[in-house]
Amino acid sequence: MKDQFHVKGMGTTMGYVGWIDTFEGDKASDLKHRAESELVRKLESLGAIVIAKTTLVQSLWYGETNNNILGYHWNPSNQKLSSGGSSGGEGAIQALRGSAVGFATDIGGSVSMPAACNGVFSIKPSAGRLPTMDMPNSSLGQINMPTVVGMLGPSVTTLRYVFEALVSSEPWLTDPSVLPIPWRQPKRYSKLSFGFMDFDGVVMPHPPILRALRMTREALQAAGHEVRTFPYRHLGYEVTVLQIIPWEGPSLQEAAAIHVSPSSPSPTPPPSNPLNPSPPSQWPTATPTSSPASPSPASP
Repeated sequence: MKDQFHVKGMGTTMGYVGWIDTFEGDKASDLKHRAESELVRKLESLGAIVIAKTTLVQSLWYGETNNNILGYHWNPSNQKLSSGGSSGGEGAIQALRGSAVGFATDIGGSVSMPAACNGVFSIKPSAGRLPTMDMPNSSLGQINMPTVVGMLGPSVTTLRYVFEALVSSEPWLTDPSVLPIPWRQPKRYSKLSFGFMDFDGVVMPHPPILRALRMTREALQAAGHEVRTFPYRHLGYEVTVLQIIPWEGPSLQEAAAIHVSPSSPSPTPPPSNPLNPSPPSQWPTATPTSSPASPSPASP
């Protein structure tokens, strides 16, 4: 389980130093080590056994996995490469066959990117298919791009089996955010039409990604399906997600207040990382209560 799900007897940090040995930053809460996410309850009711929680990027929303608790998370197959993010720990565990199946969360690739980086399979269901009740998040109230629960595993068969079991348990009866849609056997069609875009006009994919896209296109065409080039439209280089949807979740602010306060020392940056360089000037510093007097200039 990604360290975003509450499991009884285990802590949940979500990558925040300030959440260690607390309940979402609250040291006095009676829910510390006692809370349990609805997905965990549902899995255990189906006979699953949670054996571990895996590392993630601090505050989510990033394509690599790094935090100030466990540091940068490298790819288990090649220590010069990333394990992806934000669910890189879960991707690595699946690559090492550390569990039968893994659960993580996804908005813009936090399940699919670790799966691709680690050579495993994944699924990101539509919003409202799997329970998210009693699961902490880094952008409370942000519903423009809702967080969904996804899965990673060694095969498509594994993912389908577990997904079908969860949906068949009628999770909407215990989590009102889940849509009451039962499991349905998919219809098989002899010919489908796919939209295809290998370049959005802004960011050119790396050669391995282009190769994978080309292989996918050729496989679809060889199977008799139609593949249409999908035209791209963008608003310009300067437009980012944060400009389109200006949002700064309250939990991010609260976590920052725990990490750095006027009475606490400045955080120490981690060692230099070739995949995540960060100049010292970009690291947050505590605001001193009073500025020391400037030393007098030395006499010539």
